[in-house]
Amino acid sequence: MLPLMDVRCFYFHLRESCEASPERITHVKRALQRLRAMILQPMNQVGWCSPLGRIFCRMRRQSPKGKGASPAEATLQKLEDAGITSEKQLAALTLDDYLRLGIRCDLATQISAYCLRFR
Repeated sequence: MLPLMDVRCFYFHLRESCEASPERITHVKRALQRLRAMILQPMNQVGWCSPLGRIFCRMRRQSPKGKGASPAEATLQKLEDAGITSEKQLAALTLDDYLRLGIRCDLATQISAYCLRFR
């Protein structure tokens, strides 16, 4: 939990000053956990704000869990630094092109396969 949302003195204040019951404290703690999730979820998505971000997010959602690595923000950054900003440009790249850009072979294969499948 974020330190701000799990301040022990806050719970102490609820118990001592507000005379809150254990159920009430649990309710407040769950509300703070929900708030934390609502704060962290958009923060995670900010890193994917780019023309290729939408493609990479779809690719990550559709890949089976636990089946190897998925392209992450570093891969996205390398492609953008090379001037690649669209799915069409991704599909035009060969495996050697990806490797020249510094993309790992397994990720390059995954990106190529994804682009060919959804062309």
